[in-house]
Amino acid sequence: MTDEEKRQTAQLERAQAEFVRLQEQAKIMAEALERASKKLLENAALTPSESDSTAVSDSANRLDPLDRQVLNFDSVAKVIQSLRAARQNLFALQQRQK
Repeated sequence: MTDEEKRQTAQLERAQAEFVRLQEQAKIMAEALERASKKLLENAALTPSESDSTAVSDSANRLDPLDRQVLNFDSVAKVIQSLRAARQNLFALQQRQK
């Protein structure tokens, strides 16, 4: 294997690892969005009641602090753009190795 082939292989491996990392990050974000969506739908279906004034209700209706961190729409948009760029890069590198 030539030095150029080794360099291309290493570059491809880095690109694949970055793509996998971004996929995992996107899955975490999507799961947080699903939990927030479920909480929104559940709250929209509730009717006014005395239970809305309880600590249990307050706790049950809060988003998890980790989900709140993930649910930044600028971050979601950035990951989507990064995934696209990573796919394009990975495809280009794969084509070069053929």
